[in-house]
Amino acid sequence: MKPYHGFTVVVIGIALAWGTALADWGTVTAGSTGATLENEVIKVTYGFHQYNGPSDGIYNITGLYNKAFPNENNAGYDQVDGVWYSGEDRPGILQSATVDYNGTDRKTVKLVYSASGHNVALTTKVSIYPKSPFVEIEYVSGVTAGPIFETVDISKAGGSAGPSTWIFQGGSAWKRGYVMYEQSYYNCPESGDPRNGGSLNYKGFFVAGVYNSNNKRGWGRVTPVNRADIIKLLPWGGGGLETFIGYGCQQRAAYKSYIYVYANGDSGAVQTGRKVADFAAGGPNPWAGTSVSSNLQPQTADKAPAGMCVRGTRLSMSGIGDGTIAFYSITGAVTGVAHASSGSADIKVNPGVHVVKSCTHSGVAVMRIAAF
Repeated sequence: MKPYHGFTVVVIGIALAWGTALADWGTVTAGSTGATLENEVIKVTYGFHQYNGPSDGIYNITGLYNKAFPNENNAGYDQVDGVWYSGEDRPGILQSATVDYNGTDRKTVKLVYSASGHNVALTTKVSIYPKSPFVEIEYVSGVTAGPIFETVDISKAGGSAGPSTWIFQGGSAWKRGYVMYEQSYYNCPESGDPRNGGSLNYKGFFVAGVYNSNNKRGWGRVTPVNRADIIKLLPWGGGGLETFIGYGCQQRAAYKSYIYVYANGDSGAVQTGRKVADFAAGGPNPWAGTSVSSNLQPQTADKAPAGMCVRGTRLSMSGIGDGTIAFYSITGAVTGVAHASSGSADIKVNPGVHVVKSCTHSGVAVMRIAAF
């Protein structure tokens, strides 16, 4: 431990947010070319995927990263979260992309696409949450604008163009195996599959995962049963999903869907997807208040604003250097800078920043950062 202005500052690793400041857990940016949402574990970029020319393409997710594996773009093949209204009709050019909400609980970008020619007007809101491996996609308006509404996801699951594996929550009890396009895996209006989703229904949602068969890493989608009528498994690239909304059994109206990332194959796809569905069904965010243990980055202490609370239990990391400040395994309440801790290590703190007082978060003793 090193004395600092007469105090003893005990510092140990960091499990705080990625982003531009220590007080923040993530970032959202939006502009004329698209938007990016990023937290501690996932990074998602919306941009333009070009087909045959500069005006022939579709705006969709062009980057989908599990940050534990930063070189693997799950969206690097064709399109993820592509929206289609027919064989030619799709959302128009990106009219505006703005940060709609930037809070401590979530961050949201609003994407507005214009209508022209074969193109259809569409508005979506995409949100990211602290420490959570998913984005929430709200299709706000434009769902009923065309003859059909479908989402198309053709990916590079696990960063590769195959081989791929599909897994659904409840799939082991489903009436058919994982049949590929053009057959339907689930089809209410044309095959008489149960309107309530049968064994595939988990708390009102379909939970579907697609992952690379070799490295067992991939992505998934959670879609409400009361919107999805047909789901097809797409064999191209690293595998994908085609989901028809309100095609004869269910209502075609605004809704929310979720795209998530995971590792560990079947278990990761199903367990992570179920947690996302638990949250979508109205439960608490199961990742809130947890620590993040992989790919953590140092943050500069002089960016910490007064009043920032740091939770009391954190995991350590390597690579801490001068000008960083962090905590883990703080076992006692804080009075001034006197506190019980474990795993302490020496570190230099930038002038003007020290640890003072105590505060609580969900009943857990935490430390407060303050500047003088």
